[in-house]
Amino acid sequence: MGNQLETSYPATRRRIGLELAVFLALYGVWISQNLLGNPFRPWLFGLAAVMAALYVATYALLYSGIHRRWGMGKPNLPDVTISGSLLLLLLLASIPIAVGGFFLRDQGSLPRIMAGPLYLPWCLVQDFIFFSFVLVHLEAVLGRPWLAAFLTAGLFGASHLPFVGLAIVTGMSGLLWAWIFIRTRSLLAVVVAHVLTGGALLL
Repeated sequence: MGNQLETSYPATRRRIGLELAVFLALYGVWISQNLLGNPFRPWLFGLAAVMAALYVATYALLYSGIHRRWGMGKPNLPDVTISGSLLLLLLLASIPIAVGGFFLRDQGSLPRIMAGPLYLPWCLVQDFIFFSFVLVHLEAVLGRPWLAAFLTAGLFGASHLPFVGLAIVTGMSGLLWAWIFIRTRSLLAVVVAHVLTGGALLL
């Protein structure tokens, strides 16, 4: 039986535009919930994590080498080990976030998510969504990495509204992390930078 992972990801403008449109629709739900007096509801964290995990699992099965597009592996590193570990971590990260979102659904969410044990897996999910997915898609559509970086950072910061101060800080941090991703093409580097920055702010 032949290798089932023979199909490359069809990176056409139409395909990428459609995927971005779906993301923006879901992003609009997130923003509307935040701005309508229900900021950072745990069920939203759980939903975002599960959808990211499903996207990763489906595309990893359908398209060969897709993990490299996501920044999961570099030519001078053990590619299978790096990409496999990050794919597994992303899938596993969705579990505590989804379970935590269910049990915390009626409680204040921001302190519990930002400062609790869910923070680390949530960093991985966020970074995949905004840098492996949004940034890479915007680069393909716009053809200008730095414009894509600014737009991605703006979307990342705005996702933390209605907390204006937090939105500004995360927007600025998002620009730094976008730069790191563009320079390294490594999701792992972004996750490490995110965890270190977030940990310093939370201490």
